[in-house]
Amino acid sequence: MLKSEDYSRDEKLYEKRYICGWISSPLAPEAFAAELAGLCKQVQRENIVPFYEPLRLELLTALNGKNEFSRLISNISQWCWISCSGRMQVLSGTTEGDEWRMKWGTECAQNNVRDIWRLLSAWHKTGGSLPADAAKQAADAWAKSELARLPHKADTVCLALSYLTLPDNITAHPEVLAMLEQVASHSDLYFTRLFPTLSDALLQTLIGP
Repeated sequence: MLKSEDYSRDEKLYEKRYICGWISSPLAPEAFAAELAGLCKQVQRENIVPFYEPLRLELLTALNGKNEFSRLISNISQWCWISCSGRMQVLSGTTEGDEWRMKWGTECAQNNVRDIWRLLSAWHKTGGSLPADAAKQAADAWAKSELARLPHKADTVCLALSYLTLPDNITAHPEVLAMLEQVASHSDLYFTRLFPTLSDALLQTLIGP
């Protein structure tokens, strides 16, 4: 267990992780496999969600709440996994509480999980360890950055990363907001290329030394 935990922690920010977690259940292996497959169809209507992937599971519980999800996995005694910030997470199934209903924000995060993973990886590369609620923060930042309707994915990642790493909301500055609106209207423009052309004084204010 300790060796597999260390291995899982080392790959916490891999897009595809070899070890998804550790599960105990009173069900026989064959019955449990059928239960898990069935749950993948219940998480989201008309879609199959491989929610056992650690980041998907973390987003489900962080944005929708652990209590409702615990009701969904009532036949599972304990589910443990390593979060994107390297912390052990534990869920226990229960027959009590409200029935599972996916919230709109949770559904959006599941639909954009690959981009949220990219954002988390970029955030991690800026230095230091990620906070305990990194997945939720990244999902919120991604949702906020999509409102700018930028035509290029790299620009959306850049904007979302600014929400996570910079002390100020850069869109609060008129020059930046005007630049974002210009990029949103012209697919041949890139925010990541225009941003460095802002005045030195404004850049100093936005990103610091």
